[in-house]
Amino acid sequence: TSFVGVLGFLPDSRRLVLGDPTGLTVFDLVSGAVSSLYSMPPHEWVNEFLNALAYSPDGRWMVCHLGDGLMRLFDLANGGEPESLPSRDATFTLGAAFSPDGKLVVGAGQSGIAVWDVASRKLLQTLPASNYSWVASPVFSPDGRLLATVTADQRVQFWDTGTWAEVVTLRGHEFEIWAALYTPDGSWLITASRDGSIRVWPGTGPTRPDEWSPPEKVAGALADDATVALFVHTDRHWELDDVAGGKRLATGGPVAPGHPPNVAVSTGGRWIAFGTAESLQVFSPGEGHVHQWQLTEGPNTSTAGQNILTFSPDGHAVLFANSVGALRRLDLATGSVETLFEPNGRPVLSVACSLNGRRVAAGYGDRLIQWLDLVSGEHHDLPPAHIDDVSYLAFSPDGQFLASTGPDVGVRLWDLQNGTQRAVLTGPITAFWSVAFSPDGRRLAAGGSEGQVSVWDVQELVPLEVLNLHANRDPNVKRGVNWLTFRADQSLVTFNGDSIRLWPAPSLADIDQARKAK
Repeated sequence: TSFVGVLGFLPDSRRLVLGDPTGLTVFDLVSGAVSSLYSMPPHEWVNEFLNALAYSPDGRWMVCHLGDGLMRLFDLANGGEPESLPSRDATFTLGAAFSPDGKLVVGAGQSGIAVWDVASRKLLQTLPASNYSWVASPVFSPDGRLLATVTADQRVQFWDTGTWAEVVTLRGHEFEIWAALYTPDGSWLITASRDGSIRVWPGTGPTRPDEWSPPEKVAGALADDATVALFVHTDRHWELDDVAGGKRLATGGPVAPGHPPNVAVSTGGRWIAFGTAESLQVFSPGEGHVHQWQLTEGPNTSTAGQNILTFSPDGHAVLFANSVGALRRLDLATGSVETLFEPNGRPVLSVACSLNGRRVAAGYGDRLIQWLDLVSGEHHDLPPAHIDDVSYLAFSPDGQFLASTGPDVGVRLWDLQNGTQRAVLTGPITAFWSVAFSPDGRRLAAGGSEGQVSVWDVQELVPLEVLNLHANRDPNVKRGVNWLTFRADQSLVTFNGDSIRLWPAPSLADIDQARKAK
C-alpha cells in the first residue's frame, strides 16, 4: 500500500479524501464508491510530508499539497484540472487554511508562510520561517483579523491579516508544536505538541493597544509610573501629556538655548526638568515658577554635556550625569548638590534609582556598571559583561536585582547581593534599547532595536511572549523601542520615537495564565 499523507472529509461530510504518491482518491462512505479526484503525474513525487489540505467556507474550493512541492487549487463545484499556486520554489507542506470570507488561502511549511488571493491566484505575501524551524497548522480567527501558526521551535505566533505583521509570539510548549485550532467563538486557541501536552491560549492575541503620536519633537521623557510624558518641540517649547489618551496637560517654554536638552519628568508629572551643559532647570507645571541651577558655578562645576537626567522615585531629587563620568544628585528642597560618582573620563549613558531610593546605578560607555548604596555609602563595580556601551539600566522593585542592556544580544540580570551575573536573557532581537521590571517583580520586559518587546518570567527565566509592538503600522519599518515602562496595573507603555502605545494588562496576565495551562 502507498503512504497516506493527506486525509480529510469533503464539505458534504460523506466523502473522504485520501492522498498518496499516486494522487487523490475519494471514498463515498455511504455508497462505498471509490473515484479518483486527481492523478499525480509520473516521477513528480518528492517524498514531502503531506499535511496540507483545506476547504473554502462555501465548499467550492479545495487546496492541497501532493508531495511535488506545489500547492494546487481544486474547483469542486465545476471540476476540471487543478491550478498550481505560484510559490517561488518554496514549499508549504505542513498546513493550509482559507480565510473566513474565502478570499485568501494560506500555506505553511519548511519555507514559512505563503498567502494567495483565491480569485487571481496571485501570491500576495510570504513570511519566511526562522532558522532551523518550520511553520505548521495555520488557522484564521473566526473574524479573520488574525492568523495563528505554530512552529518547530515551540512558538505560537499571531499575525495581523491587515498588514501581515507579527503581533505576538507565545511560548510554553517544550517540543515541536504540530497542531492549532480556534474555538468557534474565537476566544481561545488550542495547540498540541510532541511534548504530550495540549495548551489553551487567549485566541485574540494581545488586546489592541491605545495609540497616539505626539507632535514633532526633539526630546522626550516618560515618568517612572508611565502616567505622563514630556516632549520638547523644535521651537523649544514643551508639553506634558497624559499617556493614557494623549491629552495635553500643560505647555510652556521656551527652554534654555543650546543643544537639544535632556529632559525628565517625575512620577505623576509634578516636576519636570531640562538639562544642558551649563544649566539645570526644574519646575512644577502647576505652579509655574522655575528653579535654575548654573552647573558652571560652585564646588561641583561641570562644563561637560549632561547625558542623563532622571528624577528619584519619590520626586524629591534630580540625578544628572555627564560625558566625563560624574553623577550628581540635586535635592529640590534644599538646592544642595551631592556628587555620587566622581568624574572618571567615561561618559555616563544610563542611570537607574531603586524604588526605595536607597540604591543608584550608572552604566558607562566602556562596559562599566557601578552602583552605590546611599545608606552605607559603599560603591560597587560589577564585572564587565557587555561588549560596549551600557545603554539602559533598571532595578527590580525590591532593589535586589539590576538589569542592563547593551549593543550585544541579551539582557544581563545581576544579583546585587553577591555582585554576580544571574542570567543572560536572550530573545529573537539583535539588541535591546530599553528594559523595565513589572511592579510585582515577576516579569522583565526589554524593548528591541527592531520594535519588538521580549518579556521574561524572572523566577523561571523563560520567555513568556514576544510582542511586535510597532510593526503593525508599517511592517517594513523597523523602529526601536526607546522607552518601556510598566504601569501600576501591570499594563505596558512603549515609545518608539513615533508613537506611544499603552498595552492593557490582560495581554500579559492572560498569556501568563495560559502558559501554565495543560
